[in-house]
Parts: sequence; C-alpha cells; structure tokens
Amino acid sequence: MWKKEYRKQKYHGNGVGSFIGEYQNKPRGRVFYSLADDQYIIAVGSWYDDHKEVLPLIMEEFDLPEDKTVVQQASHWDIGQTWR
Repeated sequence: MWKKEYRKQKYHGNGVGSFIGEYQNKPRGRVFYSLADDQYIIAVGSWYDDHKEVLPLIMEEFDLPEDKTVVQQASHWDIGQTWR
C-alpha cells in the first residue's frame, strides 16, 4: 500500500502528502487478526500515546468490531525504526 500511495502522491499530487518521505519517519502500524483468540490487534508504536485520536479512524477504515479489537504497542512500530 505504501508504494502505491507514494507513487500517487509523487506523480499526481505535486510531491506533497503523508506518503512522501521515508516510511520509518511516519507513524505506522499494522492490523492483525488472531484466529486463536478471535480478535483483531492494532499494532502501533509509542507515537500512539500522543495521538489516540487515530483509533476511531483506524476502527472505521478497517471496519473493526469494538468488542474484538485491542491495541498493542511494540517498539518496532516506533517512528524511526527500520528492519536494519
């Protein structure tokens, strides 16, 4: 998704947008589903502590049920982290 949105903004959005720049310098995370627990996990970094207003946006975007969704923080999703 990142690459697709980056190209849209780079070539059709005058090089401006939230996907322009290195991905590790942006707030990021993932949504997982655990079959064993029958629950959705929103994985985020410590940036979430200062931006909890994103939770309703994530819940709506992925159509997540409130009673089966949890938020978990992990340092991998912190701003500035990479696979290197």
